[in-house]
Amino acid sequence: MLSNIQEKISIFAHKMVFSCAWQKDINGIMTETSDFFEYRMGPKRPTKYKKIIAALYRQFALGVREFSFYYDFNIRKDKYGEIAGTIKNLCDFNKELKFKPDCAIYCSYETVWAGFYPSMAKPFDLYEAQPEFVKRFEDSILKLCDNFYKNNTQFVIMDESSIDKLIEKGITQVFLPECMVVNKKLIEYSDRGSIKLFGHTPEYIYSDGNLEEAGSVKIYPNKDIRITVLPFKYEGNMIYTRFEGETYFCFNPGSATVNIIMTEGGRVFDPTLNKSSNFISGGNYSLDADCAVIIKVNGEQCE
Repeated sequence: MLSNIQEKISIFAHKMVFSCAWQKDINGIMTETSDFFEYRMGPKRPTKYKKIIAALYRQFALGVREFSFYYDFNIRKDKYGEIAGTIKNLCDFNKELKFKPDCAIYCSYETVWAGFYPSMAKPFDLYEAQPEFVKRFEDSILKLCDNFYKNNTQFVIMDESSIDKLIEKGITQVFLPECMVVNKKLIEYSDRGSIKLFGHTPEYIYSDGNLEEAGSVKIYPNKDIRITVLPFKYEGNMIYTRFEGETYFCFNPGSATVNIIMTEGGRVFDPTLNKSSNFISGGNYSLDADCAVIIKVNGEQCE
């Protein structure tokens, strides 16, 4: 990435790559990050230390576990140790972390294929020439990923080739963005009750080069999706990622402090301060802006 501004960190791009890794039982992905646009091309001001940490935390929440930084540390010599220490603590803790999603978003390549035609046009011109139904799908899946992330819906991205792997991992809830075409395998698995479909109703199904009308497709209302109950409550803007073993990475991307109210006992670990402390049911924890903690319930160690 050439910018570390949080709003420019793509949810879809990170989740797409991480989902491929997760399906192969790889716990994370790698990133290259810098403030090139801000420091070299934009306002010519280096990103503040706290914003470097905030971008790091946002990417960790999205599945990044290996960080290659291209910041100018000559102007941040006093903070290099804290940044490196934060990464080390996250990497050390990550050795046993396994992401635990509730659902999957279907990436309908079939819809893109249906609108593809050979062209010698430039990439941006080719994008503009796409049929409207392809553009709607692309906009829809990007917005769906953004909304799931902001609302803390734990998800991965999938296509028809990963259906069996997801079921094997216990993921049976699949969200469809606004896509005109889906793979026939998806409908077959839905008809026999192996998965539940939510979201948009497709018009066509694809299989072995053939396209046919979808007919009646069972789409469940969004209110029926099953979401894991949290062992804590929170007041304010917070992003969390859930892992197996009742472990949560909690990040405050806002400007105001978030109050976390524990409903079970356990421990909380701050990877920047490198400090771990106990908490009890009913206790509160204040999470400052651009900061993150790892919560592990049931009293297990975070160190």
